[in-house]
Amino acid sequence: MYITPQINISNNSPRGAMCEKDTVVLTVTAGASTTFQWYKDGSAITDSVRSQLLLQNISKGDEGTYFCIVTKGAVSKQTDPKFVTMQTPPDFISQPLTTWMELNTLFTADVIASGSKPLNYLWYKNDTVLGGETTSRLLIASFKLGNEGAYKCSISNQCGFIISAAAGFYVMPDITLTGVDSSGQACEGFTGYFSCTQCTKYNIPMAKRW
Repeated sequence: MYITPQINISNNSPRGAMCEKDTVVLTVTAGASTTFQWYKDGSAITDSVRSQLLLQNISKGDEGTYFCIVTKGAVSKQTDPKFVTMQTPPDFISQPLTTWMELNTLFTADVIASGSKPLNYLWYKNDTVLGGETTSRLLIASFKLGNEGAYKCSISNQCGFIISAAAGFYVMPDITLTGVDSSGQACEGFTGYFSCTQCTKYNIPMAKRW
């Protein structure tokens, strides 16, 4: 009785997932005096006539259904098919930009990323992890001066890790108009200034004449 041989798949990655540029080995165990022919998506793979099929530096083009026809004497058996799929590392589609907020208003920041799921998110403020912020959206219910800082988001999965560029989130500086008339109106030909109480902190000119 000739039992249908089986394919075992292994790879050189300690992550447990087949990722881009990994090496993957497909192996059929059979006795002596046995010949092999490997197939991908129904087509014979040239020069793949050993018990092992080595896929080095895998890419999306290596994904597909593999099987092997094992011949011993006059009897040939086809292995059950194995599907090889590659996991992809995370990559940013969009990431936060520096933002100015009105004091005590709702603030949200989002990242959008590609990559094999699950994707794991961590947000940082001034390089310190923000506890509990583990989704693609950062939400601050009431943005205050104490929330100001440089924010980043890291994204990871089984195949890699990326971190966004720092984005500054700030409270909009208070701007005061001086030099208006008694009614609070600025009239043509009048001289006045816009001044800003926090502008030095953000390298904004302290006053602008108009």
